[in-house]
Order: sequence, then C-alpha cells, then structure tokens
Amino acid sequence: EGKINVELSVDSTNHALKIIDVSMNEPGNKYKNRFFMPEFGDDFDVQFFPESGSLLNGELQVVGFKAIGSDGISVDVTGKIYTSKGQDIAEFSSLNRGMGKFTFEPEAGETYYAIVKSFKGVERKFNLPEAVNNGISLHLVNNRGKLYYEVKNRIGFPNNRLYLLVHSRGRALAMLALKDSVGQVSESLLPPGIVSFSVIDTLYNTYC
Repeated sequence: EGKINVELSVDSTNHALKIIDVSMNEPGNKYKNRFFMPEFGDDFDVQFFPESGSLLNGELQVVGFKAIGSDGISVDVTGKIYTSKGQDIAEFSSLNRGMGKFTFEPEAGETYYAIVKSFKGVERKFNLPEAVNNGISLHLVNNRGKLYYEVKNRIGFPNNRLYLLVHSRGRALAMLALKDSVGQVSESLLPPGIVSFSVIDTLYNTYC
C-alpha cells in the first residue's frame, strides 16, 4: 500500500503525442499499463456543417459549426466569414459547448474562409466547404409542436418525383410526396431520440 509521486515537465509548445509506460514486476504482483498524456496546448479545430450536407450557390442556408481543442474538449469561439477578396459577410459565436450556427448565401465562383478566435485569444483561419451548383438542400424549423420544412431543388427534375422520408432507427415514420417545396410534419409522429429527414426519389436514391 502507498503511492508514488513523479514530477513531469511538460513542454506546451510540443504537440507530439506524449505517453507514459508504467510497469511493475515482483512476485505475485505484476502490473503494466500505458497512459496517454492530455494535450496542454491552446490549439483548436473548427468543423463546418451545412444544413443537409452541401452548400448550394445562390441559396440562403444555415451552417452549423463545432470547435474542439487539441485535448478533445469543446472550445468557445467567435468568428467572421470572409470572401476570397477579404470582405466580411457574416459573424458567429458558439452558443453551447463550442457549437453554434450562422446563415449566409454563397455565390458561384467565390470561396470563403473563417477567422476564428478562441476564448483564450488564439486566432486561426479555416476554409469553409466549397459550394456546388447542383444538389438539394433541406431546411427545418421547429415551432409549436410542428416541424416546418423547405426543400431547395437544384438537380434538374421536379419535386413531384421526390419524397421526404422521415425515419428513425431503421423504421420509416412518414414518406411524404414533395409536390410543393414547403410543408410541415407534426412532432407527435416522432419518437424520442434521433430522427433523420431524407429527400429521396422513387428509386430510393438519397439526395440529402
């Protein structure tokens, strides 16, 4: 019984993986283990997630983001979105555990990047996903027990050949013909947990 204290000097500028191997070998008591040291740097990463998967040129869309530190823990951030010419077009800040969202409309032929600052004052540049000309985006808004949806169709054939599939854990909850680009689904149809909304065609090809 007892304890062992070991002082470790940590170089916060060296971001290489740090490992401690511990072994003990005595009669009747063998022990061996490997410990991975946490990262003590201030570096962080931000990922951007356009609603329903892809950014469409010329369409106003919601983009979610998640900021994570080099230790794997969420980081609160603020930032701005810039065009390739350096014009700022949107601002954002995390709302909960490094997560948040903003809205913007990409233009064809343009690329975008974000300048993001952590709560520790560290500033980094990240490129946004490249916008595309063809595809489908699905926008959802939750209000008073109903989910309102809007489908923006840029694939070259009409909505009457598409369906909105609502599913959870491998079970279809609803399959709605998309005669119009907007509609609603009652929350009472949805079970607890994660529910997915997909736009599909009659051959069950998934577009978003």
